[in-house]
Amino acid sequence: MKSASLPILNNAIQKAWDVIPPLWPLKSIIARNPLAYFENINFNKALVKADAYFRRAAIPPEMHIVNRETIKWCAAFFDEGQATIKMPYKDYSLYGAWRKLVVFDDALFMNNKDAKNIVLSLSDDPLEALYQCLELLELNEEFYEEALLFQLTTLPGWAGYIKYNDYWRNLPGVQCGVDYLVVRLALIVVLFPGLKQYLHTDTATSMPINEKALIGIKKCEHAYQEWLVSSICKNDPAPIISPDVENYDAQFVFCIDVRSEQFRRAIESSGQYETFGAAGFFGIPLGCYNDEVSSPIALCPVLLKPLHIIKQQDISWSSSFAAKQNKKALILLIKRTYQSLKYSFATPFPLIEFMGPIFGLATFLKTTFPHVAKTIKQQFSSEIPAQDATLDGIEQAGIAIDQQCSYAEEFLQLIGLSNNFAPIVVFSGHGSSSENNINASSLDCGACGAHSGELNAQVLAAILNNKLVRVNLSYKGIVIPDNTFFLAALHNTTTDDITFYDTHITDQAVITKIDAIKKNMTHAKKKNNIGRFQAMGLGSQSKYAVEKIRTRSADWAQTFPELALCGNASFIVAPRNLTKHISLNGRSFLHSYNYSTDQNGTLLEKILLAPMIVAQWINAQYLFSSIDIVAYGSGSKITQNIIGKFGVMQGNASDLMHGLPMQSLYSSSAKLYYQPIRLHVLIYARHDTVTSIIKRHPLLQKLFSNEWIFLFVQNPLDQKTYRLTSDLSWVCID
Repeated sequence: MKSASLPILNNAIQKAWDVIPPLWPLKSIIARNPLAYFENINFNKALVKADAYFRRAAIPPEMHIVNRETIKWCAAFFDEGQATIKMPYKDYSLYGAWRKLVVFDDALFMNNKDAKNIVLSLSDDPLEALYQCLELLELNEEFYEEALLFQLTTLPGWAGYIKYNDYWRNLPGVQCGVDYLVVRLALIVVLFPGLKQYLHTDTATSMPINEKALIGIKKCEHAYQEWLVSSICKNDPAPIISPDVENYDAQFVFCIDVRSEQFRRAIESSGQYETFGAAGFFGIPLGCYNDEVSSPIALCPVLLKPLHIIKQQDISWSSSFAAKQNKKALILLIKRTYQSLKYSFATPFPLIEFMGPIFGLATFLKTTFPHVAKTIKQQFSSEIPAQDATLDGIEQAGIAIDQQCSYAEEFLQLIGLSNNFAPIVVFSGHGSSSENNINASSLDCGACGAHSGELNAQVLAAILNNKLVRVNLSYKGIVIPDNTFFLAALHNTTTDDITFYDTHITDQAVITKIDAIKKNMTHAKKKNNIGRFQAMGLGSQSKYAVEKIRTRSADWAQTFPELALCGNASFIVAPRNLTKHISLNGRSFLHSYNYSTDQNGTLLEKILLAPMIVAQWINAQYLFSSIDIVAYGSGSKITQNIIGKFGVMQGNASDLMHGLPMQSLYSSSAKLYYQPIRLHVLIYARHDTVTSIIKRHPLLQKLFSNEWIFLFVQNPLDQKTYRLTSDLSWVCID
């Protein structure tokens, strides 16, 4: 390679990959903005520019063949156990393994010895090989970036998964970005040597933007802004920060998830309860593992890395844990035996004859009595049940006492809970339950890495029940009464069941209080089930709501088990009293915040740089999936197939689907449930404090100035509402 070309090539590689957002695997589906690269320009212009990359009207037929070959090799290399026979040389790099095996692919070369010799002559070094391919295609330096970008944007899903492996998975020594480009260009050399004639031409045009869709988006946004200002911003702010001291029976802290908003209102109306909202990992960057996983599962936002790793059996209080472990081991043995018989060459036919009656009965139960089938399945699950975290488990995870105090203080200050503690304070993580759902992890807690958040809740509750931590907090002005007990729970967002982790509690007074709370949670569940039952258009007979909702969660044919985050429209950073008496219709991320205890805006800055950014990713994923369900979404669930246990394709040789399926946006095949709208952020704080935060962070500047997010501030000093304009100045809208 010419030494002068190396920096130009490296720069072209970097620029090409910058356009591609990462794509997380099925086990941890994280929302993403498919147009994140274009946030540097105005939203309307970004749609046009991005369409030229991701919504091409047509590509040359030769590229379809190249794409099919790429998919074949990538599916084999990245397979995580779905394939019966493991691809040889997987310990090599992607390019190394491909180069070892491609010479045996007679269908690719079609007896073209010259083409095979060209591939064999490529350098072992992927960067050098990439340069050789560009030379063979007669692509000089001015074509580098366009040629490489074309390779990535014609299969953006697979490219996104490659980027996830390189930048987020953190596998030591694994870098697939250059390898992937080499494989693509080497296939181009063999199958499409005339690529240069296609580049720099008008044939690479995009499909026309749906003007009707854009008009619809702006219409929805205008209506929502009017409602937001008239319903929330006109509230009298006087009692918000200094409410009358109330004797709450319990306080609940939920994730900011929009599904929690409706459930919080149902809880507040079911007893003398106060609720708060925060990111569902509860400020503790945990990782978790057990005997079944080779590496820890991250239970924190993808913007963070787990700092503390907990092994599940180290935190068990259950006296029957050994028995559960033995049962788990037996079930795993049966599963592995079944799999080995299923995939061997001699036993599949006798196996199906033997297992036929069992599968027939299972199919009958799953179809006619789904909830019964699910209950039976849970009895034979090999998963370790969720357990109660203890201080021993926390210490084994490496959370020293000073760290425990720091996590506790910061979290309580963040949500504005530093006094007036109730006798019971519940930290509730959230998860979901559905059957036959390849997108199941997308219904869990995004703040916990697309997993349920009960372990984080348990850890924080155990920390705040620690007397040493409470003594330390009292020195910081946070005095927790001796009779206050912190409890962990899990909110099932599909059924609204609440599981309390209270098996280790022996104090009878605490048990009595928890029992009273549990009874009221039954009323809250019923009330919220009725609201969701009606929102999903399931009928007007609300007396069947609880049963219908429960059945949907267990139905293996159900493509729309819950509303998920389909209503998302706003992110509200304020004390609960600002919105407590308003039905937000499950459309708002609610983050608790008290500006009076955050004079310099330090806590608000953390909220805007983490939870708000994640909310914007979620909002963008829903928005763009609704604009084009194929280019930015993942089509219909009905025609999806799992590939390699890490992704989904339409049919058997498509791009990796990298957005939401139609069934996550529509309540029926013809009715769009989601209302396309950009994220609206409302903050109850001084607007000069917000201005100082924005000035310090280019990320916030581009999101607000380019109108990816609309920002409103209700100023507690003059009781007026301000809107941030695209030039980052404030306009009073009162």
